[in-house]
Amino acid sequence: MITSDIQVFCIAIKKHGPIIGIDFGTKKLGIAMSNPGLTFALPLLVLDSDISKIRPILDRYKPSGIVLGMPINMDGTSGAQVVLIEKFAKKILDSFGLPILLQDERLTSRAASNSLKILGLKRKDRDKIDDQVAACMLLESAMSAMQWVD
Repeated sequence: MITSDIQVFCIAIKKHGPIIGIDFGTKKLGIAMSNPGLTFALPLLVLDSDISKIRPILDRYKPSGIVLGMPINMDGTSGAQVVLIEKFAKKILDSFGLPILLQDERLTSRAASNSLKILGLKRKDRDKIDDQVAACMLLESAMSAMQWVD
């Protein structure tokens, strides 16, 4: 199941385990992980944008679902990358069968980079980890919305 409805996603995962956040890029994937109680998220790692690289993460952490960033434009319209995200989500669903939430990711990459810049990291160092921090912000946003679902 692929959805952008937080309530449908909550029913599908039944809140029984961690969820993974993925910040999709054509070259790399930022990965974050929640705790089983869905109260906090941590940046995990950055992978090449190859779906086969996700399997070891799923095998190790056994998540109940995946939150995938959806690149919505600031005016609310779909961005050019939406088609790529939808194809990627379908591949994940076909490969792993986990529920997927397409979460609005407006400004998460920029916020992640800015946060790391404030911490004093140089551009080269920020580029290595900003995707996993963006995935963490994306996941935290979804978990925050999930708290309002019965």
